[in-house]
Amino acid sequence: MVPLACAVLVSLNLVTARTSFANLIRSQAGLAVGVIIALCDLIIGYFCLLNLSNFGKKKTYKRFMITQVITQALVGNFMCVIMGILGIHLSKELKNEGQVNSKVKLVINFGTALLFLCFVLLIVIELKK
Repeated sequence: MVPLACAVLVSLNLVTARTSFANLIRSQAGLAVGVIIALCDLIIGYFCLLNLSNFGKKKTYKRFMITQVITQALVGNFMCVIMGILGIHLSKELKNEGQVNSKVKLVINFGTALLFLCFVLLIVIELKK
């Protein structure tokens, strides 16, 4: 979902700046980094979708979250690094295979709402340019 939101923001930026994608990337280094992060997130999300049945296991989930933290730190996506560390910490509370407790659900819902709010604020900022 986040890579698609990034694509929407980039296309909105292209429309408002009236320039080509290559020129936009050259002129805004932060946007270039954002596109790289979005592509990495898209690949990780596709991997998750392909291996959805394995994420009910505590050991597999924890291994994936450690990989997520390392890869997101390498591309500089520190928001996902923080969420990954939180996911590793909360994985200790998983009791049974495939069971998610209410504390984990609360963190997931709060994080999703926060990301949605940030996305809406970015669109408002872009439209005010």
